[in-house]
Amino acid sequence: MRKKTPVRSTFKGLMILVAVLGGATFANMLSNQSVQMQVAAIDEVILDQNAIAKTLSGAIQYETISHRDITQTQFSRFSGFLQFLEKSFPMSFRSLKVEPVNQYSLLLTWQGSESTQRPALFLAHYDVVSAENVADWTHPPFSGAIADDYVWGRGSMDDKSAIITQLAAVEHLLMQGYQPRRTLIFAYGHDEEVGGQEGARLIAAELERRSIKPEVMFDEGMPITNGVLKGISQPAALIGVSEKGYLTLELTVEGDGGHSSSPPPHSAVGILAKAITKIEDSPMPPRLSGPVGKMFDALSPEMAPVQKAVLSNRWLFGPILEKQLSAKNSTNALIRTTAAATMFQGSLQANVLPHVATASVNFRIVPGDNIEGVIAHVEKAIADPRVKMHISGNAIEPARISSMQSAGFKAITKTIREVFPDTLTAPALLIASTDSKHYLPLVDNAYRFRPIWVAQEDIKRFHGVDERISVENLLKMTQYKIRLMQNLDGE
Repeated sequence: MRKKTPVRSTFKGLMILVAVLGGATFANMLSNQSVQMQVAAIDEVILDQNAIAKTLSGAIQYETISHRDITQTQFSRFSGFLQFLEKSFPMSFRSLKVEPVNQYSLLLTWQGSESTQRPALFLAHYDVVSAENVADWTHPPFSGAIADDYVWGRGSMDDKSAIITQLAAVEHLLMQGYQPRRTLIFAYGHDEEVGGQEGARLIAAELERRSIKPEVMFDEGMPITNGVLKGISQPAALIGVSEKGYLTLELTVEGDGGHSSSPPPHSAVGILAKAITKIEDSPMPPRLSGPVGKMFDALSPEMAPVQKAVLSNRWLFGPILEKQLSAKNSTNALIRTTAAATMFQGSLQANVLPHVATASVNFRIVPGDNIEGVIAHVEKAIADPRVKMHISGNAIEPARISSMQSAGFKAITKTIREVFPDTLTAPALLIASTDSKHYLPLVDNAYRFRPIWVAQEDIKRFHGVDERISVENLLKMTQYKIRLMQNLDGE
């Protein structure tokens, strides 16, 4: 009888372990079945898509650029835009209660027939960022050109198309004699791109003063991606159930100053630069739980076998998945709190040592982390008492995660599946910041979704060159919003 050696015993143990892990992995993969809502596509609502496109074109021609320095904002263009809306949607402005807030933001209320139902809140904003590199645009950024079956210009994706399609939906329903059961509230801010302090924040304060607490809120957010998520052949609608927090830390180092001809071994700028490098070299840990985990749960059953196996067994492949996701900026931002050094200032002259050097680092905080934890992480990474830091501007904790079992989430999921057949749905994390943060104390659940088709090459158009939206997409957005309002009433 052959005697077992330690090597043979170890090998046998390894083989058993591999078999067990392989069996568990395969079993998890097989049990990971589709969770997509099964609903039939609805007949398309007949609308004049060219009229909708023409209206958006007109809206884009108002250069409603918001600036942090409010003295730079040309408010006459904001007033012109609001007058344009009233002219473009006469039934809505006659039938709904229309109230300006802080002169340039807008609150519209469509009173429901059943007072027992809590309202639904629809958000959007009409301010835009400035358009850089104008010479690189196919069509001028504020021309509103309609060409090649697209409407071109700043605000076509972010976020004037949301307002135009919402009001086009309301206008259509009014013409059909529709009366919502629950009250629908539309809140349009004028300074979202610079934080919403003068718009959304004040609208929210007014709703709170009136003790209005909507059951659900819908805002801009994630798009319908196509070819962006690896392993998925179908379009995927990503519904933001949370959004990242926001924090800017200003780092300061004081030096002796003086002439650059006799510098110290490490100037204030050099010390500060080293601190920035330490922050960049010490990223916060990744998180595959929360909204991102829920997104993987919803999409993995629809993926190709390899991706499905990996995402069905994150307990085993987590480190590999984290490494892959961390390698790409867009996916790295989904799984961890990010740090971006954005501003740096030292001396005003090349031959003068600065008395003070400052830098700003902007953090986008993933759910599960918090402001206090980020500051502690940065202090530990820098580990230099010469570097002082303080919070600059408004700091916002990550938004709470909204329910994926609520009537509001089911309404938005059902609507997507009805209007965009063959499109998958999944909860997700919005990595940007929206006006929704100002309303969170008032609402039960907030969902951030933008029914815009986005391919990989389109992502850079948000706040970038050649922002545009297809005429067909505008039509589908309007049909989506009509159906969403009906589904909120259980139609």
